[in-house]
Amino acid sequence: MPVEAREAFDDTLRERFARTNPYGGIELERELRAVLDEGPLAELRETVEAVAETFGQADGEEKTRSPDRSETTPVQYRIAEDVRASIMELAERSDYRSAGAFVGDVMLTYAVEGGIVGRLTEKLDRVRKTAEREHDSEIDTKERRTIAIADELADTVQFDLRDFDRAVDQGPRGIDAGAYAKREYLPRVLDELGFVWSPSEAETFVDPDIVEAPDYRDPTAKPTILMDEADRQLALKFEAYRNAVSTWERPASFTLTDAIDALGGRVSRQTVRPLLREIAEESPGFQYTDSKEEPLLSVRRDEVKNAREANSDLFPKDPSDETSDSEQSIDETDRHWVDDAARRVLSFCEKADFTLEDVPPQVIGNKIVRAQNPELPSDEYCDDSAFDSVTEAEHDLVWKRLEEIDTEDPIGDIDASMDTLAANERGLTTDGGHRR
Repeated sequence: MPVEAREAFDDTLRERFARTNPYGGIELERELRAVLDEGPLAELRETVEAVAETFGQADGEEKTRSPDRSETTPVQYRIAEDVRASIMELAERSDYRSAGAFVGDVMLTYAVEGGIVGRLTEKLDRVRKTAEREHDSEIDTKERRTIAIADELADTVQFDLRDFDRAVDQGPRGIDAGAYAKREYLPRVLDELGFVWSPSEAETFVDPDIVEAPDYRDPTAKPTILMDEADRQLALKFEAYRNAVSTWERPASFTLTDAIDALGGRVSRQTVRPLLREIAEESPGFQYTDSKEEPLLSVRRDEVKNAREANSDLFPKDPSDETSDSEQSIDETDRHWVDDAARRVLSFCEKADFTLEDVPPQVIGNKIVRAQNPELPSDEYCDDSAFDSVTEAEHDLVWKRLEEIDTEDPIGDIDASMDTLAANERGLTTDGGHRR
């Protein structure tokens, strides 16, 4: 082999390891195996070249460096016999006059370029620079498109998805309205304009400085295109609890199918299942039962409410309300059935000529069950389990609501009491929100 190649190889070994043995044979065999497409470095090279090709950095056949061959010397490094035999066979099939000349080129390439590791490092660096340039260009493109779309919507105080699609088609170049544009640009445009999603109009976005939007919005009303995993989990937890409030079933069942429906039917069972499991793991009052037929989330409403702090995402405190949690009025999720139950009790008093003090607890329980299950026909019998499921806390909620209304003269003031309840119902925002 050429003396120049041997000396350069030895000098590099001393720089790296302070001596040539035993590293010479190890390093040389590794380089030769890579040339033969053997070993982990050959596999790494294949992967790097595939990545480089993706970014337009694919090279042609790598060239080895050729030293001055006028002076030669023995290799004198021990390598595996199978590698030695393969190299000799490869050299015979190539333009090299000897295996020593072939090995000399490999050794000089190791010294000058760092061998295969050096070449792969250099190639990855070129790929990195190309990727950075393309990323910067992509960011610039997305920023330009975002501004162009926002400009089309700048004169509005609210817009919906159809307006957004028109803005995409009329604004930036190189992109059409569709799922990709919504996924990539709708959140950016909302940030650019300072808009928020409307809690009262589906898939509509508003300027909160112009169009009043409550601080607390029903998480199930958030457009699915804007939902991340945390949003989907909160929406399912909220819907499961709302379902528990509206039924006399104890515990209430919230199935996988219910969950998919709650998210607009646009998610798979594989997506929803872990979300239900995480809700149960993180939230008191929720229990997940896995089943091949129909996995479900069981909701024990009393346990949920008794752990208000752990379930604070279901019972947000209005910042404008300076009262403590225990002093807050009935949460808005319960307000619907509580008002209905109170209305039914007042109606009973009017028809039966009773004062509130005369109303039997069984009647209160009946009105609570009916209010929580408005779909039940008035003449349908409710078994004892329905009434047994009514808690003392629910009785207290109804009595508290009745006490908030001036009912000292239950007959004479009944119309005013009913008007108060109706006015309160009209003042509600979306389920789970706070009155403004």
